[in-house]
Amino acid sequence: MMQPNHEVNNPFEPGFRLEEVLIYCGVMTLVFYTNSKCYQFGVVAEDGSVERREEIYYTAGGAREAAKNWIALKNFENNG
Repeated sequence: MMQPNHEVNNPFEPGFRLEEVLIYCGVMTLVFYTNSKCYQFGVVAEDGSVERREEIYYTAGGAREAAKNWIALKNFENNG
């Protein structure tokens, strides 16, 4: 059985929680609070995998806005 890597934020450790699930420009985004007391976001791909961003934010709103900006930039790059 594979042991969790405690060097990264593990969703099964105390203090990790899902804050928001939102759809922006057709992309599902997850904003979560980590056990290191910061917020991050991940984006769910069409195949169901989650691309988790490494940047940290001090508020859920900051992570949400960063996710929206990241998605808008990706859409621009893919359509531009």
